[in-house]
Amino acid sequence: MNKFQPQTVGLDASDVSKRGGKAFKKLEEKVEKLNRIMEETHRIRRKEAEGQLSEGQMKRLAANEARIAKLQAEIATAEASLRRGKAGAAGGAPGAAEGATDMATAQNAGHDGDDDFFDRTVKSRSRQHGRRVSRFQRAREAAAN
Repeated sequence: MNKFQPQTVGLDASDVSKRGGKAFKKLEEKVEKLNRIMEETHRIRRKEAEGQLSEGQMKRLAANEARIAKLQAEIATAEASLRRGKAGAAGGAPGAAEGATDMATAQNAGHDGDDDFFDRTVKSRSRQHGRRVSRFQRAREAAAN
């Protein structure tokens, strides 16, 4: 098997706006985590080629592959976000309104308008006839019936 090739961040610290510095550090941490997981996966695969994997190693390999896919997606999203942040700082956030509209559309996709909103305008049974009935009075009435 060939040697493990570490991933790198597709951005440089100078490509990020001042506000994006913290997000850039988090992105670097995710890339480091991805590299550690990929290196572990590479070691397990080398051992697999020798035919010596235990059940735990096979489970770990599957978990690592799932985690790698998730981290790669998160890294791609974070890089795109940082690129948009830099472009927005330079020229007035092109596409910012489109992004908000796209999010609202995505949230409402498949939404039929019936949610679990509690309607406070509906009167409770105790207030329907213009009188307030305490729970003790309701309990006495229920016991009497």
